[in-house]
Amino acid sequence: DVNSDGFDDVAVGAYNEDAELVDDGRVYVFAVPPPLVLSINVTGGQTVIQWPEVIDVAEFWVYGAENSSYFQPELTSPWTHLLAQVAPPALTWTSSNGVGIPSHDWTYLLVAVNAWGQEMLRSNRVGEFDYSSLP
Repeated sequence: DVNSDGFDDVAVGAYNEDAELVDDGRVYVFAVPPPLVLSINVTGGQTVIQWPEVIDVAEFWVYGAENSSYFQPELTSPWTHLLAQVAPPALTWTSSNGVGIPSHDWTYLLVAVNAWGQEMLRSNRVGEFDYSSLP
């Protein structure tokens, strides 16, 4: 895994006796992992985040930030913005952060990691936002 992306690296083609890559005329097709798409619902004063199953994931790391939609998650110590580590087969995470409080909006992001803590996939961002209504 030369680029530390959590996936095995593959060389396409054939090599000659000098270890040079030679075009062998074959066409190779590789599967691209599906996107990690989050959904969010607020019910009963709780924010519930859900995501689809991902094969070969060791954990899902839930990141979040208050009033900061474009925060940068840290994948190493001190793991800034890391709120929870969720092990499969769980595919949801629940929080009461900022629910119903207009001055406390939350944005969430999920990172799927392998057994070595390396990022495999990153999700879209979802948010919990409240607005005050005027009388």
